[in-house]
Amino acid sequence: VEVLDDELTLRDFFLDGSTPIDKLIRETHVKGLHVLPSNIRLAPVVQSLYMRPRREEMLRRGLASVRQHYSYVFIDCPPALGVLTETSLSAADLVIVPCQMEARAVDGLVDLLEMVSLIRGPSFDAWRILLTAWIRGRPSRTMRSWPSSSPELIGF
Repeated sequence: VEVLDDELTLRDFFLDGSTPIDKLIRETHVKGLHVLPSNIRLAPVVQSLYMRPRREEMLRRGLASVRQHYSYVFIDCPPALGVLTETSLSAADLVIVPCQMEARAVDGLVDLLEMVSLIRGPSFDAWRILLTAWIRGRPSRTMRSWPSSSPELIGF
């Protein structure tokens, strides 16, 4: 979805919390698929969120107003453990983590699951791992050793 300079985006929602989510929703060319657009202009606003009290609740509260209109809401986060991931984890009922089966990706996965535990509590177990970059017949060394070394992380 193309975002024009004068259109509202998630930046406006996070800027002061007064722009309702329903004013941001855009239709797509796919019937029944809507998006909350964002762009690079969100970056400076994200920095200011670190100082905002209860920032992790903002997205959850904002989405509550439109939740009844949707069967599913997917939140696509940047590959970083910053404030946007924090607010998204707070809003999520289920966390799906795409993960390449390489050592560096698994290290990042462990960090993310620690963040999930901090934000949602240690009993939150509604997370799943979506394996990516899988080549049938050629599992990586990490993939071959993972189930035996850390079966609790599989999540399926």
